[in-house]
Formats: sequence, structure tokens, C-alpha cells
Amino acid sequence: MLVLSKTELEAGMPSLDGALFVGSRFSTIEPANALSATGGPLYMASADPDNSQVYHVFSILGTPPGAVSISVTNVPLDLVNVGSLNTPPGAAQGGTSTLIETNDNRVLDVVYRDGHIWVTANDGCLDASSNFLSCVRLTQIDTAQMVRTQDLDLGEAGGNFYYGAIQVVPDPNIAGTDDLIAVFTESNPSDFPSVMASGRVEAVDPPNTLRAPVLIQPGLAPYAGNRWGDYSGAGADPSSALSGTAWVAGEYTTQDGEWGTAIVNVAFTCSPCF
Repeated sequence: MLVLSKTELEAGMPSLDGALFVGSRFSTIEPANALSATGGPLYMASADPDNSQVYHVFSILGTPPGAVSISVTNVPLDLVNVGSLNTPPGAAQGGTSTLIETNDNRVLDVVYRDGHIWVTANDGCLDASSNFLSCVRLTQIDTAQMVRTQDLDLGEAGGNFYYGAIQVVPDPNIAGTDDLIAVFTESNPSDFPSVMASGRVEAVDPPNTLRAPVLIQPGLAPYAGNRWGDYSGAGADPSSALSGTAWVAGEYTTQDGEWGTAIVNVAFTCSPCF
């Protein structure tokens, strides 16, 4: 891990101060998108490859050329109610026996706001009929106490959710609360790869739950390849007129069997929501 001075980078200085930390035991380390002041640290998160019982949460303090420190806390996942974070299977899709690669269980997205981070990853999960499927794992962590506060798998019976991205937005109706918005790809033996979104209103919804997913863009054909685009995206809208909403981007299959991108503004504090 290399820590550099942003000020020096933006100034175009010919040489840069940096702090290098070397450790071989961590998989992909994903930095948190900080949407409010953290009080100092930059947070990052990582999972163990293939099967992880914890998230490794990194706290980085300081800026080169000054002193820089990194601490790592292993935050246990909910092994009793959800299970460990596992590499998921390939995702079935309509119209073909070709599976879509869901890759592995690495951390895909991390967002910080108001004392908590949300982390998302692909996860292998079981539905009520014990089918092994791909789910979107969503975990909330209190960064002051470094403890898990929510943990869940989002999935569907007989189908697959994968490559989620998340955003945390201030609730426009309930002061002092933040709501989660998630976007992801969905497919099953009857559905082509499609874009869906879900979310939760923190002050209203029970812990460890998300609302029923909403279809944003249906897939139009089977995917001609097998390696999907790996990522979705979500960003909060900064305008007051769209407070509490996020712009989400996800991939679906077009009529020629390639992938396309759908972008839409969503919220879960409205009716209709987009």
C-alpha cells in the first residue's frame, strides 16, 4: 500500500513524498468513498480470498511527508445468521446454458458516511431450496467501535444477484438518518442479465433487511460471452432538488448479445421511486 500526498500530486511536483506499507496476506483492498468528514482516518476494507469470516478494515492516518500510520481491525461477519463470505458460483441466464462469471468474493465497493461504512461483495449463498447461488453481500460497520452493525445477503430464489455497488444518502424526510441504495445485475434461468436496485430507509426498515428489488432495465438477449463487466456504480446527487437520491449505473444485455449500460436516478423515500 502506497500513501502519497494529494497536494503534491495536484501541484505537479517532480518528486513526491510517500509512505509504503507492504503486506502479502491481504486480497484486494478497496478504499471507502468518504461522503462526510471521518474525523481524520481514511478507511479501506478487504476480505480473505474464497472464504472470509471477517472484513479487514484499515484506518490510515497522516499525510506524507509527515508521519503516516495504518491500523487493521478484523471485524467478524455474522456467521450464525448469514455465514462466511464465499466465492459464488457462475450465474445462470435465460436462453443459454452458458454461465456468467461472478468471479470471487473480493470487496467491490465501500462507502463511509456519518460514522459507518457499508461494504459490498459477491457472495455464494443458499436459497430456501438449498440451491447454491450468487448473492450481493451488504455489511454495515460502526467505525468508532469497529463492530458489525448489520449484515445480510440479498438474493432471490433460483436466481442470482451479482456485482453490486452502493451509495448512502441523507434521508430528506427524517433528519439525522442515512439511507442505503444498492444497484446490481440479476439473472436466472428465465431472465437475461438485467439491472436492478434495492435499498433501505434506515429509520423505518428492520435491521439486516432491504426492500424488494426494483427492475431498472431488463436484459434483451442471452449474453454472448461469459466474463461480465464486473462492476456497477452509484453516486449521490448533490442537488437539493434530488436530495436523498442516487444515480446508479448497471449492466444489461442488449439485443445483439453484448452488454449495455443503464443509468437512472433512484430513491426509496418516494412513490414512485424513479
